[in-house]
Amino acid sequence: MKHLLLALLLLPAFAQADEEPKRSLNGESFSFYIENDTRRLGGPGTDESYSNGFRFSYVFAQDHVPNWAPIFIGANDALKRRLEKAPTNFGFAIGQQVYTPDDTLRSDLIKNDRPYAAYLALGFTAIMKLDDISELYSLELGTVGPNARGKEVQNGFHRLIDIPETNGWDHQLKNEPTVQLAYQRRHRIYELYARNSKNFDAIPFVGAALGNVTVAAHAGVIARVGINIPDDFGPSRPSATDGDMFTVPKEEAKLKGWGLYAFGGLRAHAVAHNIFLDGNTFVESHRVERNPWVAEHEIGWGAHLGQWSLIWRYVTRTPEFTENTRTDSFASVSFSYYHGL
Repeated sequence: MKHLLLALLLLPAFAQADEEPKRSLNGESFSFYIENDTRRLGGPGTDESYSNGFRFSYVFAQDHVPNWAPIFIGANDALKRRLEKAPTNFGFAIGQQVYTPDDTLRSDLIKNDRPYAAYLALGFTAIMKLDDISELYSLELGTVGPNARGKEVQNGFHRLIDIPETNGWDHQLKNEPTVQLAYQRRHRIYELYARNSKNFDAIPFVGAALGNVTVAAHAGVIARVGINIPDDFGPSRPSATDGDMFTVPKEEAKLKGWGLYAFGGLRAHAVAHNIFLDGNTFVESHRVERNPWVAEHEIGWGAHLGQWSLIWRYVTRTPEFTENTRTDSFASVSFSYYHGL
């Protein structure tokens, strides 16, 4: 919780830095993430619950301080000293998430299933790396409701691939501006090398989120096995408080050339609030009874060739609300490109 309180100090981060930025030691990266339950991505093909998500992110070169982020340096002396010691990547992202009930052909309100909801947000992050520890601080500003354009995105995609449109968007959550803070800490506790190739690592993590979208805490672990596993802190995805992968120096990407690995992970959530289940914060809206404890597991693979990387995963989640008694699954794919200086 102390890290969330610290993150609260980071909100006014929109002015020019007073100090000269430190010399950049690596390059920038671009990433595109998409999550969907369609079989076209390797999902279950259900088109329900967490129906679709995407995010485009840009991560600045290490220790480059963008104009909007000086408060990450000057919020307080303790954080300033940590940033001076730890290599840091700032970044920003824009993303959308879409949630629907199981039966999307019905146009009436389905009282015993989750509300229709869409979430559109602009996020700002700072990722600090010191030895085998990575810490993420993030702020997201956005909206839920019709302004998030879930109906237009989902039905536009359905028309594009020639499948029936979703008919219940008249019952979606109302418009509501959102502010969301998040923190996550990852720690590589074990790594196995052979002939200059990392072949295994284990990365436990803990984190928390605070805002009118979600109030929750989580803990989990990811393990990877393969050839030339990258020197980052494991794959990330837009539907979790993970931020973006720490960028790899260009020299290392060239040296490794290529890599391939498989991974698996477990995660447990303690959820005190979820707007996509509890409904709008300030006005009446459709809601269901949220489960306070949710678990999920994932399996997947990752590959990188030079400065390009591709990651696929399949995520299965226990029921998030009491009216639902079965697990939900979706696939997640990310493409990343690292651009050296």
